[in-house]
Amino acid sequence: MTEFRHIAVTTDFSERSRIAFAHAASLARRYDAKVTCVYCLPPPEPVVVGLGATAPLRPDDLLDQLDERLRAFVGDAFEGIETSTRVVEGYPDTTIPDLVREAGVDLVVVATHGRTGLSHVLLGSVCERIMRHAGCPVLAVPARDSA
Repeated sequence: MTEFRHIAVTTDFSERSRIAFAHAASLARRYDAKVTCVYCLPPPEPVVVGLGATAPLRPDDLLDQLDERLRAFVGDAFEGIETSTRVVEGYPDTTIPDLVREAGVDLVVVATHGRTGLSHVLLGSVCERIMRHAGCPVLAVPARDSA
């Protein structure tokens, strides 16, 4: 039987994330695992500022602001569980697998958007891409799940 010692749970600050948090907390308690809550900040879009030069528009302290917001969002969802937060720059389907390797994560918990049909075909699934590249089990929590 697999034992999970380090669980990463992703968030986009949505209510779906809170459902994923509940699943991650339940598993962390069951396996006495630590939890890392992760927010992925997409790279800034370049903006033309003059003469063809581009510069990303992003406040210098944005990562600190997001870490503060992440800690507040996590709140007491993992009470009694060793928990850390990480704000990482990049897209989830590449940064989460990197985190798995770097931090020794045994399980990733991801809330899904529940897209179907054409929107799923056109937009794809971040969760599916994480599953393909994570190198560890990934628990996909559907948007309709009630923990």
